[in-house]
Amino acid sequence: MKTYTYGRTPNEVIRGALPHKYPMELNRNDMMKLLKVLNWSSMALKGAPASWSSSMRVSILETIGIEEV
Repeated sequence: MKTYTYGRTPNEVIRGALPHKYPMELNRNDMMKLLKVLNWSSMALKGAPASWSSSMRVSILETIGIEEV
């Protein structure tokens, strides 16, 4: 196991460790926190990160029948 300072793990290390797909179990509170962070980041950031955050939030909400316009 490699150890890194919190928030300093290189992206290529993270990318190499992630499987292409994997099952996740998120509960309601997890999703509420995630949606809140995505909403905040889509307003606070600019360019591609903001666009990605907004798109991800819209996609998640669409899976539960909610449309944000």
